[in-house]
Amino acid sequence: MKALNNIFDRAKSSPKHIVLAEGEDPRIISAAVNCVAQSIASITLLGSQQRITRAVSYTHLTLPTK
Repeated sequence: MKALNNIFDRAKSSPKHIVLAEGEDPRIISAAVNCVAQSIASITLLGSQQRITRAVSYTHLTLPTK
């Protein structure tokens, strides 16, 4: 896991903005929330806001706000 930690540390040192096209997929939402929570990247999820919000409620996650 040391290699993965090195990747995360490099990403945190220079966070980027990532746009994810599969924004309604609960797995993508979960990964996006984790990336934002760990300050790895800012994320834009593409898709229906209503469907994304519904998927978030199913996963019991909280979306960060701007």
